Amino acid sequence: MTTYTDPVVLFGAAADALNAEDWTAVARLCDPASLAGFRRALLEQFATPAPPFVTSLDEYMRNFPDTPRAVAEHQFEQYQSQMDPVRRMRWELPTADSIAALEALSPEEAFACWLDGKSARRQLERSAAQGPVSPQAAEQCAAENHREFRFSYTAIGVVPDGDRVALIVYRLGFPEHFGAPDQTDPELAKLPPDEAELRRDLQGRGLLQITPCRRQRDGAWLLIAGYDFMFLSNMHASYVREEGDEPPATAVP
Repeated sequence: MTTYTDPVVLFGAAADALNAEDWTAVARLCDPASLAGFRRALLEQFATPAPPFVTSLDEYMRNFPDTPRAVAEHQFEQYQSQMDPVRRMRWELPTADSIAALEALSPEEAFACWLDGKSARRQLERSAAQGPVSPQAAEQCAAENHREFRFSYTAIGVVPDGDRVALIVYRLGFPEHFGAPDQTDPELAKLPPDEAELRRDLQGRGLLQITPCRRQRDGAWLLIAGYDFMFLSNMHASYVREEGDEPPATAVP
């Protein structure tokens, strides 16, 4: 396994592995203690399911009084299925659908499984299962070039935070087919030259994020596994191409 003495190089390797959907490779770039803590948090989360927000259709409709009853019945059925701990596990952890299966996974395997569940590909599968996306469209999208699922992670720099912790500052770019920021926006012509120049300089630079890493005893750096890992849990699959529709499916922040 490669030893990373530069957090920026480590971050780049993780970004490449994420875009390649190599979840095991991503997990291997994470601090072992953070992986163990993440697995324990998963076990605690699913061993003690959260109480439902509402317990009956009437209660649900009191919270949404303007919703037609037929619509409310469908929404409440979907809500109940989402609260089912077995179904939630299958969504969150596609290859470990029970507490016993999760317990059998190593910390590294558990995090890789969770990353898989957060991927755009798995989100498309869930959308197809629920109905908003047809199975044919989801299958076609998954079979096409992975460009629709790739993101541009650009490391801006590293901020030391003590002897063993560093914060990697990075920019999350949109998928390629969204295109570069429009430098010919007609609205810019309405601004004074200095303001227009500022707007151009800042276009596409708003999604700055931070991810922590920790120096190991051998001097190597590893990322910290967590629910906010490299913004993955905040991405949502959308824009699925149906017959004659554009643009193609992707995961968008």
